[in-house]
Amino acid sequence: MRGLVDIHCHILPEVDDGAEDLKTAIRMLAEEQRNGVTKVILTPHFRRGMFETKMPFKRRQFQRLKAAVKHYEMDIQLYFGCEYHVGRHMIDRLDQESGYRMNGSRYVLIEFSSTHSYDYVRERLYRLLSNGYCPIVAHLERYDCFYQEFDRVNELLRMGVHVQITAAAVLGQMGYRQKRFCKKLLKRGLVHYIASDAHDLGKRGVNLQECTTYVEKKYGRELAEEVFIGKPEQILRERSAE
Repeated sequence: MRGLVDIHCHILPEVDDGAEDLKTAIRMLAEEQRNGVTKVILTPHFRRGMFETKMPFKRRQFQRLKAAVKHYEMDIQLYFGCEYHVGRHMIDRLDQESGYRMNGSRYVLIEFSSTHSYDYVRERLYRLLSNGYCPIVAHLERYDCFYQEFDRVNELLRMGVHVQITAAAVLGQMGYRQKRFCKKLLKRGLVHYIASDAHDLGKRGVNLQECTTYVEKKYGRELAEEVFIGKPEQILRERSAE
């Protein structure tokens, strides 16, 4: 399948625990192309006390990477986003700086700690929704609170929350527990996006084509097109690239 959109990756160089330099970033984008991806939302981490690279530097790196893509005549479009780890002052930051949102839109890729309670997760997501944002829960398969009571996922969807899971987890590369959980989500139609969450050229690399083939075989082409193309394209249509 071609024309895939990767909405979660750490390819922007020198800003977090992803691509260590521009050369690595270009090689990762080449991997995206080989995987049938034509559009990528770059989502560097923001987390207080851990990943706090200043926004002006991130934007400069984004422009450097776009220039390199043009130089190498790569047929891939880049968009600016963020993986935002939930915390204090979240709404203020999102209101004041579009770089913390997905392509400057109302969509927010939001990350929690694996041990956060469901009450806390729900309250933070409700705050985002109440302030006009559409939260996308990053790698839902990592959070213990949803294993404890699966119907909590349905509650989030009824609220208007979107769900993203990771290709490696779907394929079983993160262990049987996560694979079984992702299978349950996909069978019940509770997934909006599957993304690479790529960090490097090795163990945490890009594997979307393998995952696309797997999802199409197990759950049908319609679902595969929806989670790899249709839903991601909705994010990009909301606002043109910066």
